[in-house]
Amino acid sequence: MRCEFPYAVEAVAFFACACQYSFDTVQYQFIYQVVSENLNFTKNQSVEYCSANTTSSVEEQAVADEVSRWTLYSMLSGYITCFVGSTVFTSWSDKIGRKAAIAFPVAGTLVAATMQCIVIAYRLPLYSLIITELVYGASGSYSALVNIGSAYLSDNIRPEERGRRFTILEVAASMGGGLVQIVTGYWIESSGFVPTSIFIACCAVVSLSLISFMTSTKNVANECSETSPLLRDESNDDGSYVVTPNTTGESQTNLFTLLKQLVHSWEIYTTKRCVCENCIEDGRDKASRCRDIKKGRRWRLWFYATSFAIYMFALNGVSMFITMFLVSYPVCFTPDLVGAQVGLTNGLIIAVPGLLWLFQGLFNFGGQAIIMLGAFARICSTAMMSLATGPALVFSATSLAVVYNLTTSFIRSEATQLVSVDEQGAVLAMVSALENLASIFGPLVFLTLYPSTLHIFHGFSLVVAAMLYAIVFFMMTAVWIANRRKVYMSKDDS
Repeated sequence: MRCEFPYAVEAVAFFACACQYSFDTVQYQFIYQVVSENLNFTKNQSVEYCSANTTSSVEEQAVADEVSRWTLYSMLSGYITCFVGSTVFTSWSDKIGRKAAIAFPVAGTLVAATMQCIVIAYRLPLYSLIITELVYGASGSYSALVNIGSAYLSDNIRPEERGRRFTILEVAASMGGGLVQIVTGYWIESSGFVPTSIFIACCAVVSLSLISFMTSTKNVANECSETSPLLRDESNDDGSYVVTPNTTGESQTNLFTLLKQLVHSWEIYTTKRCVCENCIEDGRDKASRCRDIKKGRRWRLWFYATSFAIYMFALNGVSMFITMFLVSYPVCFTPDLVGAQVGLTNGLIIAVPGLLWLFQGLFNFGGQAIIMLGAFARICSTAMMSLATGPALVFSATSLAVVYNLTTSFIRSEATQLVSVDEQGAVLAMVSALENLASIFGPLVFLTLYPSTLHIFHGFSLVVAAMLYAIVFFMMTAVWIANRRKVYMSKDDS
């Protein structure tokens, strides 16, 4: 007898991210430790990397350069393969189902965590971590997990509820990662890296076992093709439809290659076509809903995807050096403080549902306004972090996570509301592709920028990141203005 429950995908994300978040944190600290030992910057496998009475030195600069180099190698191997894996598995989920597709990133996380545990336990050369990242990235990692999970929720909930459920999904993911990172920070301090690595691998095992509790979603696109052989293409300026036969129905069942998946996603962003619009959803004709959102759909989709890419460009770029920033002068964090800071960042997301109720229920904020507020909070947090010289300002900046953690889930939510239910995987696949493409170049830029600007200002790279977040804020403001203008024009017409 099969047992299913409504929050299964959140449970999968909770335990998968408990592994994924700590996976990267453990790896970066392990690289820093090995490099520091090799360059005689620290001894006896100590993780005390700096002293409060020291300043930037030649040794510290050498460590920063070497750590940046190995982190860059590791990052590139992970993100390049993730660009392919996350795009394929997210788009492919429209064909094979969300339940089967989400197993790939979870299983890949388990394999990579096990390999990393072996590398650390036997003190294998640092290039072994590159092989680990190749496996981790090829499975789609976090990007595929969240985007497939979002598509799974889109299949099972109404459009107006997506923002809330997408937020709950990211709450579950960040809670899992945050709680475990708080524990692992102290665990590394007291027992080293090996017990921590074994524990996070066990979290991935639990996540993999929970996939069986997810509801098996049917292939909506295939069901639609059986009930209707038509596709509609809005090509007239007056808003009328030109109905064309679906001559690709047979070939669409074999879209398993990367190229065809990318072409399918590209069509969503470059045409006004909605797949199988005459299917019935919740007793309503989806064609009428799609007609209402056709105008301006394409540029809005590109704004959402581009904003998400810029946001992740800065976010992933900062994540590559933030551990070095925290453990080096003048912040001088120990591993337990690093774990507490990262844990607080993700743990504060537990307050997000209450904050979301406040924004939507009391202040009546729309999804677009919430995105803008989250982006503004990220700007303020990053700027504050750049000025930090100790725990007080670091944790003050981190406390804004309760607001800026809303940003990515609502960008996904607003984008999915612009397309039909049959296009959810494809539209999120493009978001995933651009996200991972930006995540490749973001760390490249910031891992080069951070060590080369230490002599100018310790937080210079964080100032650059804050400027990128400002671009996202202004782009989302443009969409908000266009949406408000559309509302006012509709009222005037009525």
